[in-house]
Amino acid sequence: GCETGSRWIPFSIADRSARQDSPIADALLSLLETLNSRFEADRVLSLLDHSALRRRFGLTEDDRELLVDWVRDLGVRWGVDGAMRAEHGVPPTREHSWRFGLERLVLGFALPNGADPEVFEHILPDGRLDAGGTQVLGRFLQFLDSLTALRERSRRPRHPAAWAHCLEQALDQFFLGDSDEGAELQQIRDAMVGLAVASQEAGYQGEVPLEVVLDQIQQRLDRGRGAGRFLTGGLTFCAMVPMRSVPFQVVCLIGLNEGVYPRLDRHVDFDRLGDNWRRGDRSGREDDRYLFLEAILSARRRLYLSYVGLSQQDNSTLPPSVLLAELLDTLDRAYGTRPGEVREAIQVRHPLQAFDPAYFQRDSSLFSYSAELCAAACAQASAETLPGRLFHTPLAGEPRPEPDLTLDQLTRFLLNPSRHFLQEGLGIRLIAGEGALAHREPFELDRAGLRQLQQSILAYHDRRRDEEGHAVARAAGMLPHGPVGDLAYDEQLRSVRAFESQYPLLSVSSRLAPLDFHLTVTGTDLSGRLEELSPQGLLRVTLSKISAWDWLRLWVSHLCLNASAPHGVAPESHLFGADGCLALLPVAEPRALLARLVALRSLGSRQPLPFFARASQVYVKGSRSPRGDRLALDQAQSVWMGTGFGWAESEDAHIDYLYRGAFPRDASFASLALEVWEPILEAAVLS
Repeated sequence: GCETGSRWIPFSIADRSARQDSPIADALLSLLETLNSRFEADRVLSLLDHSALRRRFGLTEDDRELLVDWVRDLGVRWGVDGAMRAEHGVPPTREHSWRFGLERLVLGFALPNGADPEVFEHILPDGRLDAGGTQVLGRFLQFLDSLTALRERSRRPRHPAAWAHCLEQALDQFFLGDSDEGAELQQIRDAMVGLAVASQEAGYQGEVPLEVVLDQIQQRLDRGRGAGRFLTGGLTFCAMVPMRSVPFQVVCLIGLNEGVYPRLDRHVDFDRLGDNWRRGDRSGREDDRYLFLEAILSARRRLYLSYVGLSQQDNSTLPPSVLLAELLDTLDRAYGTRPGEVREAIQVRHPLQAFDPAYFQRDSSLFSYSAELCAAACAQASAETLPGRLFHTPLAGEPRPEPDLTLDQLTRFLLNPSRHFLQEGLGIRLIAGEGALAHREPFELDRAGLRQLQQSILAYHDRRRDEEGHAVARAAGMLPHGPVGDLAYDEQLRSVRAFESQYPLLSVSSRLAPLDFHLTVTGTDLSGRLEELSPQGLLRVTLSKISAWDWLRLWVSHLCLNASAPHGVAPESHLFGADGCLALLPVAEPRALLARLVALRSLGSRQPLPFFARASQVYVKGSRSPRGDRLALDQAQSVWMGTGFGWAESEDAHIDYLYRGAFPRDASFASLALEVWEPILEAAVLS
């Protein structure tokens, strides 16, 4: 369908539901389903996946991604406010609700941004908004207010005619109704009017809840869907429906496996009619047998029947549908001179992969018209193909510089270039739910939450301000609700105070306001926010041992600090850990080093870069010793593969997907490791 020229095949899809066939209907039904939910963060923002809703409120796809980042950072989980939480039988706390998170943004824009923001009416202002962000926030607030108002109107049951009027107002409120949406909106209006008319004709005077109306509207929208796309010429995809014995030149039936087709007749335990079946009763299995016969009679030139013949787990033989087996047996008895003669003549066994070399060999009965698959088959058979690794050549096209880039995006790339390539270059997310928004309030602190709380406690290092620091942590949504959060704060307070006593610099340094910076690096606008600043430079703390990933996070922020050169802040960075202190001294050309990282990120979107935080660090440190480069590679490979005790980099899902356990002992690994780590080690001082 996406091909052009001689390879284009016109097609149509029949028998689709309203949600599959109409984006407007899908958007409306999703909107109505959300009204009876807890307004979870991911569920509300998923409504903005529908382009019709985004257009109505002036939002874009980029705005939606920005909103996801805000919601994640502000700790919004579920519920409009405390009152809605009380409706679900939980304490009416405001923390981690929509109103709590969005009010932090509004107050952060309205109030002055200082080094230690003050709690205002139990809310900690968040000053991340700029001029463009305020417009996005205003439009989203309009959307959320409209959604909340519709929820209030939909809470009580109504007569179907009253529901039709209510939903008509919702259509006007949430959709533009322009020429692009007019036809689909009219079909929805016809379904709502039909529901009201049907209730009046039946003389029904009662009231029904939203769930009943939603089900009825969906059923009315589904009626007749796809029928007009059944005979449109070209290739038609459809379900097997009774009384559809229309002649076609070619008929293809796929998925004819045993246990799948014909369907098994199952009935629920309370269906007493199923215990006493009589002749003439409806049977889905018998219907499928009749549909199979209809499909055979409808084929005029060619009949194509397909099933999966080998198991995906152990490659064992799988039987076909009993209908297909009966058909083959009948053909053997009617036209064969020996058992299995007809079956052998008409049955074709296809390989698992479409790029199997058997499709492109001269003496093979299999064939393919795809030039791309032929190239893949040739590459598979080539002796030059390296074992293990999934990619050996870049994707098509030249690397393109990104016009806008954030500090977080650049740091995230450097921590795991393999993940960046899969997600940005190929659009593959291996880990289910990765990057998804949480929809339950926290009951314990995760690793990121612990680090955030520790940094907040350090910001109020004066012991006389511990109570204020506790209020700030609570107002920022860092803590679990109630006494559990209080205990978590006290525990971390003791740990931070004991840790702080080991490093006098942490006790004497005063914290400065966060720094919002904008840098132009080789045509890319690099922006972000530097927090944890003091007159002595950038001060960070981790109560665990300093890892290679901690080095890289600090390095990228250190380069941005040196390139921004804010007044009153030393161009140094310090990371205090359980195993010592890492200090990064000023660098001479921070913009040049940032430009190289930006270029690597652009290149990493087109091809996998063999850079691994810990293994690359071990290699560069080892290459500086007089024992030689080979020993350094051996050490890096040992770290990458692991010893069986603890986690190894090769076990990362993204790295394993690309490299399949084969460590890249080549020049690209060595050169990339040296390019990234040598400037870091030259600027680093450990104590």
